[in-house]
Amino acid sequence: MRYQELQDKIWEYAYDWIHKSALHQKIGGDKKTCFDTIKLMIPTQLKEKKIGNRIYVKRIDTTKRAEFENALTFQENMLNNIIQM
Repeated sequence: MRYQELQDKIWEYAYDWIHKSALHQKIGGDKKTCFDTIKLMIPTQLKEKKIGNRIYVKRIDTTKRAEFENALTFQENMLNNIIQM
């Protein structure tokens, strides 16, 4: 599975809170690659919360101002870091 396809499937199934293992079971493929992709998506496309020993993820709702601004600020900081290099 290509990286973009994996991201699209993660986005599709993360419409509501779901723990990472259940998300991987729905998507299939290599577990480490799936978890690594989820980790990369967390700052900009997904939010996470920990309940017990499980990590749950959900899509960031860009229609909610606070979530949108938080994701936007993160992306601006990443761009500033690249420019300063």
